[in-house]
Amino acid sequence: MKKALLIIVGILVIAIGLLYWSLSSTSKSFQRCVILNHDDVNTINFRSHDSVLVAASTLYNADDIKLVIQGEQYRDAWS
Repeated sequence: MKKALLIIVGILVIAIGLLYWSLSSTSKSFQRCVILNHDDVNTINFRSHDSVLVAASTLYNADDIKLVIQGEQYRDAWS
C-alpha cells in the first residue's frame, strides 16, 4: 500500500513539475504587435478602416514540452 501511494505521489509531482515547466517557458510577459511590410506607419489612417487584422504574438512559440502537455494544437488556433 505504501509503495502504491509513493508511486502515485511521484507521478503527481512529475506531472506538476512538467506543467510548471510548460507554463513558465518564457521570461517575457508582454510583447507588442509589430506591423510588417509598411515603411511609414504614421501615414496610415487606421480610423478609416472598419476592422484591422492582427496576427497573434510569437511570444509563446510551442516547444517540445508544450506539445506534450498542452497538445499539438497549441498556437495553431492563433495563426
